[in-house]
Formats: sequence, structure tokens, C-alpha cells
Amino acid sequence: LCSPNSATFRTLYEFWSSPSVVEYTRGKAAVSASGASWFIALGYLKLGKLQEARAMTLNGSFILQCIDTPIEQLVELCGKDFNPTVMAYEHGNMVPRFCQGLHSCLNTQTMKAYLQGKHQMMEDTYAKTKARNIMDYVNRIGDDWGDKSKRRHKKPAGKQIQLILVDDTNNDDRRVLNITSSTTLKTLFNDYAEKRGVSLRSMRFSHGGKTLFLSSVGKKTPEEINMQDQDVITVHG
Repeated sequence: LCSPNSATFRTLYEFWSSPSVVEYTRGKAAVSASGASWFIALGYLKLGKLQEARAMTLNGSFILQCIDTPIEQLVELCGKDFNPTVMAYEHGNMVPRFCQGLHSCLNTQTMKAYLQGKHQMMEDTYAKTKARNIMDYVNRIGDDWGDKSKRRHKKPAGKQIQLILVDDTNNDDRRVLNITSSTTLKTLFNDYAEKRGVSLRSMRFSHGGKTLFLSSVGKKTPEEINMQDQDVITVHG
């Protein structure tokens, strides 16, 4: 919400693929997160803040889309030739839930009707499942949009290994990280980003020629994906 005008399919994908929030794009958490977004959007709409309402409407629709289409597949949709207009109007069947929300933002009336319908649907769902994690989601997303989240990691255990992280644009920029074999990749890359003073969301990683999607391997350890001592991880971004 720092820049509601920039809420697009691409920016939403870039935000939600972050290891710190990607868990909210799956299962019951995604249902609750999308419902919270639409509830907030309705509030903005009543206040006359149309750009903010549109941003939260699209946010909820994107998260709901992730239930049907794993975010790893949406990564491929946002390649170099990605065109949001073509995607929405010619290939909407690829991301129908997101496009439904996008089309609802044509004017205030259609957005209001869409949000009221979704809000009623979510209320019925909450009544059945007694979901209680909306406020946790609201607090979490607020911290992440403002880059104020503080990550806490449990002290790992296991044998010590060294991994070498190399910048793909400068082969001389090598950083050797001493970790234990049971440290998760999410922890490793968070520490690397903090030491470089950059956002983790702006970087991608690969090992042995294969991209490491944190949404898939973030909770795994180097040992679990057969990384060895002195292995090289390439940093893109």
C-alpha cells in the first residue's frame, strides 16, 4: 500500500514469492489472507480511497489464484515477455480468479459488487471453519510492505560446512558463509541479503544450474538437496 498505483500481477508475484510471506499463498492461510484483503478493500472503498481499494482487491484475487495455480508456476508466467494486458484479456483462462478481480476494478460499482460478494462468501467460510488468523495476516503484511519485519531463527545444529555465494555479474564478488548442515536455505539467504544490505526479494539463487525457488526449498537444508562443503551458489539480481 506504499504505492497502490503499482499493484500489478508482476508486483504482487514479486511480493508474495518472498520466503517470509509465501506460506500465505497456500491452503487455508491463502483463503484467510484473500478474505482479509477484500475486507480491507471494502473499508477503503467506503472511505473513497479507490486506488487503495483496487490494490487490496487485486491482492486478494492474486492470493486466491495461488490456491489453484502454485506460485512457482506463476513465476514462469512473469518471464521477460510478460505482458499484463495480453495476459488479462487474451489469456485470462490461465489466471481466471485474478482476472475476475481485475475486471471488477473497471469502476466503483463493479468493484463494490465484487467485494460484497466475496466478503459474504468468506463470512460463510469463516463461520464453517472458524478461521482466526486474519489479524496475524494483517500485521504480517503490514510489516513486510514496510520492510520492518525482524526475522528470528533458531540456532541450528549439525556439522559445519562452507558455501560460496557468487554474484553472477561479478565473479570476483564471492562470499563464504560458514553454516551448519541443518541450517535452512531461507535462513542462509536471509543472512546473505542482510550482509549485503539489499532486499531478499530482489535476488534469485541457483545451484548446479538449477534455480532454487525458496517457496519450494526455503525450509530445506543444504544437506537435504545434496549440497556439499565448498559448493557454489550463484546469486542473480
